[in-house]
Amino acid sequence: LDTVHYVEHLAPARVLLQGGTKDEVVERSELEELFAVASDPKEIRWYPAGHGLGLKAQRERIDWLSDAFGLR
Repeated sequence: LDTVHYVEHLAPARVLLQGGTKDEVVERSELEELFAVASDPKEIRWYPAGHGLGLKAQRERIDWLSDAFGLR
């Protein structure tokens, strides 16, 4: 499934993309392409991790979602 064909349909949603600098599943260039196509507001965050990203990314994702849905 090539998500780059669908990400533009997310508008007007806020978008957070998270990527691992050591990811062997999703290449950096693929995530950067998704970011380029996504509409604003958007944010990309990189972590020194593989595809699982780790606990820091998980915490930041939960915080981001909480803010996005007004749960704070």
